[in-house]
Amino acid sequence: MSPIGRVFVIVNLILSVAFVAFAGNLLQNGESYRNKFLAEQKKHQEDLKQKSDEIAKLQASLQSKTSDYNGAHRQVLDLQNLTKQLQQELKDQKDTNSQNVATLKEIKSTLEVLQTDVDKAREENKSLREKEAAAVKAQEEAENARLALEEQVASLKNEIAKLNDKIATHEATIAKLEDEKSNLDALVAMAIAKGFKPGRPEKDLDALVMAVNKLDQKNILVTLSVGKDDGVSKGYTFDIYRGGAYKARAQVIEVDNKSCVARVVNALRKVAKGDRAKTNL
Repeated sequence: MSPIGRVFVIVNLILSVAFVAFAGNLLQNGESYRNKFLAEQKKHQEDLKQKSDEIAKLQASLQSKTSDYNGAHRQVLDLQNLTKQLQQELKDQKDTNSQNVATLKEIKSTLEVLQTDVDKAREENKSLREKEAAAVKAQEEAENARLALEEQVASLKNEIAKLNDKIATHEATIAKLEDEKSNLDALVAMAIAKGFKPGRPEKDLDALVMAVNKLDQKNILVTLSVGKDDGVSKGYTFDIYRGGAYKARAQVIEVDNKSCVARVVNALRKVAKGDRAKTNL
């Protein structure tokens, strides 16, 4: 029996004892009280039975409520445990969120660095493209320069070939002149043996150096402003000067009507166009 049921039983017993005492007192006081007591006792017994029934019901209800309480208490404990679990999960989730926020910050920082690298790479790519374009342009210019140089080389080769032809012609001329000189030297030797004085015209001549043609270091030809019309013949010698300075001696090797070509045979100074040439120094 539960404590509440026991309390109700004790209370009922006390009331019953009090009622019996009260009934006995009434019996002592008179018969009228006996009938009243019996009625009251009967009523009391009925009330006691009713109370007992109510107590039984209350005990059953108490047991049911206790069971409900225990179930509710277990639910409360379960809810408390679930709350703690949810709180822990919430804390873990907050920690995870904090970690995610930190990770997002790191990702954002990394993305910013990558964006900087991408921008830098774009600038470098742009610079490389500009350098490539400049290199292509330089290559084109170099190719054009190479073609122009090849044209110049070809032209120079042609000029060299022409110069070689001229050199060959001059060398042939020099060889011919040397042969003629040898013949002239032989003739001069024969004339000298007969008493002839070489290189002296019948009259003194004064000429102007009109041109200087340097074939090489040893062969220099000058064109003088006197010729056959002035009585010049091959073998004549002229002394070349400028002002009072003596420069060289030249011997005539070719004669035209108005001019002649002489070969410098003894040079002390450089002969130049505009120098004077005489036969009577």
